Amino acid sequence: LADLPYSFLVMSALIIRKYEKGDEVALRRLLGRCFGRFETWTAERVAELTASPGPDLAEMWMALDGSRHVGCVRTHGVPRAGTYVIRELAVDAAPQDSVAGRLLDVALEHLGDLDPILIRASTPNVAPYPDAYLRRGFTPVRRALTLVWDLTRLPPVPVSEGPVVVGDALRHPPERLAEL
Repeated sequence: LADLPYSFLVMSALIIRKYEKGDEVALRRLLGRCFGRFETWTAERVAELTASPGPDLAEMWMALDGSRHVGCVRTHGVPRAGTYVIRELAVDAAPQDSVAGRLLDVALEHLGDLDPILIRASTPNVAPYPDAYLRRGFTPVRRALTLVWDLTRLPPVPVSEGPVVVGDALRHPPERLAEL
């Protein structure tokens, strides 16, 4: 065993399994260790993250080295059919790139079974995450904007300074429509 590379020894003990109830504390610690300087992972936020309405909407995998949680990744379906997001890729083990890659491979294999139309990912621009995504064919985008609304709730009533006028938009040029 002394002649084997270090990465082989670490990877041989790595187990990737589905998230299980009871992993909440370990998940919060893992995300805190990986991203603590960027964002705070409270118990409430982890509980919200792991609340899954169905197996096809949210899936999370945990990487364990023995009994220690060393990584995680989550796939999440969005309301648009066939569209999925990979989030919460976090790795706290050496070699980070190999563990991140194995987690992404599991997530992509799962999504491949769902016949996706679009897969996108979200991650901080911190090593090893961008490189792991690049190696799997993702194209980097600086910012993405996602709008979500709940159509079952009534929106707040807007307060208007003057009367509201409803008219035909086709009679205005595009520049005027942008102003309106």
